[in-house]
Amino acid sequence: MKANIGFSNDFRAQSPDRWWEALSYMIHALWGGVTAAAAQIAGEKLGDPELVEAAYRATGAILYMYDSNATTTNRQLVPGEAASTYSIAGPNLNRPDLSRNRFGQSIFASDGGIFTRLFPDGYTGEDDWDMGEELVAYLNGFGQKTYVYTTADGKLQVINGQLKQLENNSYQVESFAPYPSAYINLDNQATLRTNLATVIFNTTEKTFAN
Repeated sequence: MKANIGFSNDFRAQSPDRWWEALSYMIHALWGGVTAAAAQIAGEKLGDPELVEAAYRATGAILYMYDSNATTTNRQLVPGEAASTYSIAGPNLNRPDLSRNRFGQSIFASDGGIFTRLFPDGYTGEDDWDMGEELVAYLNGFGQKTYVYTTADGKLQVINGQLKQLENNSYQVESFAPYPSAYINLDNQATLRTNLATVIFNTTEKTFAN
């Protein structure tokens, strides 16, 4: 499971069921976002930093798809749109017109054949922007939560935030969540529920404080 979550989280690259899935690793909104959210939930419950960190990496890539200045699709996004992948490899040596084309629907439609029968009106430009689920998952997860944990060599680490050491056993934890509501210690599940953007963590007691 951990091997399939991260900057790519595209498990289909090893066993693609469509040709473009074999071209390169990609992030996809729907299942990429849901997979990242599942990893975060499981990692939090299990106290597993690797799962939570993998979820965080994948979530960052997914949020890129909401950037209206993204240029890896073959047309500029307009407000309210987002591309559900950003990975069709380019240039495509056999079909340059497919390079950076999102899934190639427009190209397939123009090729005729089965696509003409499937889409008799031609390519309408209405890409299936299957977005939204992962944004909800983000807002329910990293949009609110920040995590700390202790490494094997005793160092304090943070996920979705940054640390500033105040004393030998005291750190300021700043959350990157836009709507902070919880700080969680993955070592012992100690949780502080607060809307504050910064809190204090005591490494001796392994607890948070306002």
